[in-house]
Amino acid sequence: MAEADDKRFKNDLLEEASLSRCGKCMSMTAQVLFKLFGILTFQGRAGYLLPAIVNLILLWAGTWHLVRHDGDWDMHRRKLWSAFNGALMCLGMFLALCCLRRVQIQKLVAPECCPLRLYSHWISTIPSDLLAASVFLTMQFSLTSWYLSQAKGQCENYDGWSLQLSHVVAAAVFGVLMFLKLHILSCLDLMIDDFSLQYAELGDAEQGILQWSLIQATLNQASNRLEGSFLISFTAIVSGFATLSADLIGSTEMLDHGEHCSGEASWLLQPLLMIISKGLLLTYVLLRAAGISHKCERTKHFINSLLTPPSEDSCYLDTGRSYLVRYIDDSAAGFCIQGGRITFFAVMKLFYGMCALTFAIVTQAYSS
Repeated sequence: MAEADDKRFKNDLLEEASLSRCGKCMSMTAQVLFKLFGILTFQGRAGYLLPAIVNLILLWAGTWHLVRHDGDWDMHRRKLWSAFNGALMCLGMFLALCCLRRVQIQKLVAPECCPLRLYSHWISTIPSDLLAASVFLTMQFSLTSWYLSQAKGQCENYDGWSLQLSHVVAAAVFGVLMFLKLHILSCLDLMIDDFSLQYAELGDAEQGILQWSLIQATLNQASNRLEGSFLISFTAIVSGFATLSADLIGSTEMLDHGEHCSGEASWLLQPLLMIISKGLLLTYVLLRAAGISHKCERTKHFINSLLTPPSEDSCYLDTGRSYLVRYIDDSAAGFCIQGGRITFFAVMKLFYGMCALTFAIVTQAYSS
């Protein structure tokens, strides 16, 4: 009898997790996208060859512009530092991909990382996760097209095809990496919602403690595997803002009618808007991560608000539930980077700092 119930339970989970034709298509699309960019590996020789090709493209796009300009550095002392933004971002994405493969990121994207009953819901989040990355890529490619059609010739340092190609390659890899993070964060968000739903239905505090321990372990695993990529992406974006600031503060006469620039400043829109769009996408992903930390904080309040009517042998004071609330509170679960929990307050401070820096750069550009 027990075996029959267990078999029926497994069949129910399989039916619940079965994907529709659209779900299968979205799942396959995400897997192919991750494999094409070397995040996941194909079976056989392609599993080793494709990541190597992606890394070589990033290294070539990142180093070619640096090496090509190194020869002219003695001849033309004054160079625009922001011209190397695309190369720096390519090198950053190369390091981020290496970091993800080193920590075996495939263990977070595989179906086993999500409970079977939630897998179909997890796959259904792909369109919303992909939307942010698609808007970002559309903006990046539009900026490159605008520069080549409208602003080309205003600054010689930005007219090289290798520089524009490095921007495109870096933007493509950055967008896919952010989509990967959003997809993993969606899975973590679903797991916390499922925990609250199951406790509301069953009210089993002992089972709730076991489930919360698994959720906390999964959150720690995801944080440890993604924190390196987050830090590298953030460093690359800060470097982009730093190079733009250095150009506007230290090269004002070159940005005027100098040897390499025509005196018009509309070409500055491309590097500025490109680095701002990367910063906005990273801020959005960090807000999603902060939402997970906030949801962990709210879970204990939700559980504490559930009151069961007293029976003859019990009262409103549920010691099991009180212990579960205390256990969740003491766990301090959430999405962490370098041991610190990501919160909305921290992300908003980062966002306001980026806005202040952008305002300073734009003001300096107009005054120059």
